[in-house]
Amino acid sequence: MKSFTEFHDEQQQLDEGIIRSGSVATFAARSASAGKKADQAYKRGLSSLSGPSDRDDLVEQLERINAALKSLLEGQLHQLQQARNHVALDTVGHLTNGKK
Repeated sequence: MKSFTEFHDEQQQLDEGIIRSGSVATFAARSASAGKKADQAYKRGLSSLSGPSDRDDLVEQLERINAALKSLLEGQLHQLQQARNHVALDTVGHLTNGKK
């Protein structure tokens, strides 16, 4: 028969394993989501620049460039979030290996 201490230690290890696995899955999903958002923002920027620019007047051209720059910056912010999620994912991985 197990002692209370042995039972408690096993239960705590099981709980920590579940929490670590959940953390890894969460940060991986967030990273993938941020990557997709960055991709969408960059594509929006490209689509705002593509089109007939010869017939556009100067104001329309500037508006399209402005929209492209906004999309570029938005994509950069999403990539920054993706990198932060990678750091968190790596940290959780190292902590998991350290606990074993």
